[in-house]
Amino acid sequence: RCAVLDGDTPHAVRHDVRNNADIILTNPDLLHATLLPDHAPGTRHGWWSILRRVRFVVIDEAQNCTYGQLKMLVTRLGWNSTMILTGDPDQTDLLPEMSGLSEMSDRLRNVDDIACVQLRDKDIVRHPLVASMLTVL
Repeated sequence: RCAVLDGDTPHAVRHDVRNNADIILTNPDLLHATLLPDHAPGTRHGWWSILRRVRFVVIDEAQNCTYGQLKMLVTRLGWNSTMILTGDPDQTDLLPEMSGLSEMSDRLRNVDDIACVQLRDKDIVRHPLVASMLTVL
């Protein structure tokens, strides 16, 4: 079962999503506020039980997570799971020194069985006007 958990998800539905969805599409803010607050290992409804049972975890917009938040997520990966962090360190909504994506990538780059891929400008397909703006912003 796939579910979306974002700011528009009614509070009455969030508990059901957290406990029953196989695939949860969310963002860093809701992940931190709704899925991860009960963080003791073995807690029936905490992040540990969620990340332990899912097979594929994608953290999009990871440039908006601190190093501590990313560390908490990547160190809770389940045995049969794959995790992908995506993001552009140059487009963080945090103060640049608060984003943990670059540091996480730098630290994990040489760890066996972990791949860090950096896309170049020519790898990213954008509207031509957006591409032009990003060269000066």
